Amino acid sequence: MGKEPAEQSLHSGHRDRMRAKFLQQGLEGFQEHEMLELTLFYALPRVNTNEVAHRLLQRFGSLADVLNADYHALRDVKGMGESSAMLLTLIAQLSRQYRLSARKDLTLNTFDATCAYFKDIYLGEPEEQLRLACLDDRLRLMSCGVVSEGAPSSVPVHMRRLVEYALQQKSELVVLAHNHPNGTAMPSPEDIAATQKIFNVLKSVGIRLVDHIIVAGEQAVSLKEYGAFSLLD
Repeated sequence: MGKEPAEQSLHSGHRDRMRAKFLQQGLEGFQEHEMLELTLFYALPRVNTNEVAHRLLQRFGSLADVLNADYHALRDVKGMGESSAMLLTLIAQLSRQYRLSARKDLTLNTFDATCAYFKDIYLGEPEEQLRLACLDDRLRLMSCGVVSEGAPSSVPVHMRRLVEYALQQKSELVVLAHNHPNGTAMPSPEDIAATQKIFNVLKSVGIRLVDHIIVAGEQAVSLKEYGAFSLLD
């Protein structure tokens, strides 16, 4: 049986008040479960999204963890479905693309700027990826693409694909980056050895590796700042 009219009216009134509050002040003053509750209005029109929001936070831990969660894991939460899981997954991806789009005409001429860019790139990425950012002669970002990807424990380095990407972009200056989804941003001996190999391969075709950034969550390390490039230049 459906809900009684009085219950439906109360439910609708609560949603109207939540929407009005958002339109008046944005998300300021909203708790994490309320942000999720409001968002889920648009995928779960006849479900108590407050309860679903609490289940999501109980399962994953925080708003960031919910938005970083896998689509299938989101669907497994009681009260969630295909549309609601897709909505949260889409919002997370749109947020990432918004941050990247807002960084147009970006110049990667400092360690801080370069690390900040790649932290945005890898935010919420569950798989380990090797990326190559191509720069012009003034260190302005021209493009950034995935040149290798794999399991979180290790990324195979496909030298030919890496070199071809840089040559296609007609870039003589590049920045390498990869993420450690479940580890630390500190470089391992294997990271440093791989950097040296890549540096030499790129140098042989007239391309200079400017830096190599390792990202783990909110942490990012520049191998050049770390000192790993002292033996390369």
